[in-house]
Amino acid sequence: ATKTYAAQGYDLKHDRYGRDYTAVVPQGVAPLIKMYKSFGVDYRFTFTNDMVDEVQLQDIWSNTQLKICENNDCGVIVNSNRILNYINDNYKINNKILSTTGLLNLNDTLNALNNNKYSVVVLNTQLNDKLPDCIPENLRDKCEILINDSCPPNCKSRKDCYANVLKILNGENAPAKRCTNPNRKIGDNWYTSEQLRAEFTEELDFDIIKALNSKGYNLFKIEGRYRPIETMLYHYMRFLIKPERQAEFLYKAFNFIYINKLIKFKIISSFNSKSSL
Repeated sequence: ATKTYAAQGYDLKHDRYGRDYTAVVPQGVAPLIKMYKSFGVDYRFTFTNDMVDEVQLQDIWSNTQLKICENNDCGVIVNSNRILNYINDNYKINNKILSTTGLLNLNDTLNALNNNKYSVVVLNTQLNDKLPDCIPENLRDKCEILINDSCPPNCKSRKDCYANVLKILNGENAPAKRCTNPNRKIGDNWYTSEQLRAEFTEELDFDIIKALNSKGYNLFKIEGRYRPIETMLYHYMRFLIKPERQAEFLYKAFNFIYINKLIKFKIISSFNSKSSL
C-alpha cells in the first residue's frame, strides 16, 4: 500500500517563486484540506526555511498556517531543529516529516529514523543509489523516497543552491544562483528557469518503484516542480489508478484541463479588452 499527500509550501509569506500567500483567506484553506482528505489524501504544510531567526518565527502569517494545520490534523515538513522545536513548543501537531532538504548522511538518517520526533523521513536523494540497501528492514516503513528529483545525482552544490533560494525568500538582495553541474536537467538556473518546463516531460521509471517496494519501501514522492501539468497527471495516473480505469481518467482529466484553460483565457481576454478602453 502507498500513501498520497498534498504539500503546501509556506516559508514566511512567500513560496519559492516569490508569490505572496497572504492573499489566501485562511478560512478558505480548511475546506480545501477537507476535500483532499475525503479522497484519502493527506495534507502537509512545508516549513523548510531553516534560515529563519527567532523574530521571524513569530511571523503572524506563518503561525496562522500552523494553527490551520493543528486544527485540521495536517502534517508539517521540516528540516531544522529550530523550526521543529518551535512547532513542538507551541502547537499540537503529531505528524512531522523530515524533509529531503536536510541532506542527511547515512548515520544522521538512521538517527532520525530511530527518533520518535518524526513519523516519516524523506531520504537524501543524492544518496538514493546507496541508502535504500543500508537501512534496516524494520525502519523502511518510515522512509519516503523522492524518485524524480530535479537536481542531478551526487551534486556537490545542492546545499549552496538551497541556501541561495532561502536568501531570496527572506528578502535578501541575492542574485539567483546559476547551476554549474554539467548533468543539470533544467537549464542554467534551477530556481528561475521556467522556459524549459515544457520540455521537462521525462518518463518516470516505475521499475524503480516496484524494486524498492519489494524491499519494504511503501512511501514515494513524485516531484512536480518544473513539469507541465499534463506530464504530472500521466505520472500520477500510472502510480495511483488501476490500468482498467486509466483511459477514463485521462479523458476526464484532460477535458477538465482544456475547459479550465479556455475559461482562464476568456477571463484574461475580457479583462484586457476592458482595461484598454
